[in-house]
Parts: sequence; C-alpha cells; structure tokens
Amino acid sequence: MNYLIRPKVMLEGKELYGTNDGASPETKKQTAKNIGILIAGINILLALAAILGATTSGLAWSALAFGGIYAILSLAIDTYLNKALYAIITLLCLDLSLQFIIPFAMGTFPSIIAVAVRLIFIKFMWEAIPAVDYLNDQKIKNQ
Repeated sequence: MNYLIRPKVMLEGKELYGTNDGASPETKKQTAKNIGILIAGINILLALAAILGATTSGLAWSALAFGGIYAILSLAIDTYLNKALYAIITLLCLDLSLQFIIPFAMGTFPSIIAVAVRLIFIKFMWEAIPAVDYLNDQKIKNQ
C-alpha cells in the first residue's frame, strides 16, 4: 500500500539527514496528537476564563465541551485510530465554516489569521492519516 511516505535518499549506504520530509510516521502521528491537545487546551482555557469572568453564556460552555471532545479525540490518536483524526478534521472544517458564517451574518469579514490557523491544523491532521495507516500495518505485522 502507498502511505505517502517518501523514499529515503541514500548516499554511500547512509540516509541523508532531512531527506524524508523531515518526519517519520511516528512524528506525524505525534504532531497531530499535540495539535489536537493544543486546540483542546485553548478551548478549555478560554471557556474557563469566560465562565470565571462572569460571562457565562452558552458559547463558553460549548467551548468547554468542545475542548473536552478535542482532548479525548487527540488521546485516541495514540491508539492508532484514524477515526479520531477524521473526527477532528470534521470538527475543524465545521469550525472553519463558522469562521465565515458568523462574521458575514454580523456584517463583517472573517479573520484571515483564524482561517489560516485552522487550515494549517487541518493540513497536519490530514498528513497524519497515512502515517497512522502505516503504523497500524506495522503493528499488525509485528504481532
């Protein structure tokens, strides 16, 4: 199967440093997990700040809930679950669409930085999918 893992560039029988896209499948999986935990942490911290700052609205509680969901899904990536990655990507796409819908409904424009950050997060999560597939196959072969 093709897992989109680039071949190693060898010189005199040794792999040249940094020629394999700079990331092994394990590194890509770990990066996706860390980004998911970062998203969860930001959601939880902002929600707690809103709740403790007496700005208790439904948005603060929903941000807290989504932070918990992101945390659980991110930890599930460690067990080589692609479903967790697909769920995180789906949530990020939903969040990205809301970055356009809400400002346009209010008569303003979306934040370019917020859109770019979400697109970068989606990119890293998407790159982790073939890496997790590869690690799953290696895990099965080693059993």
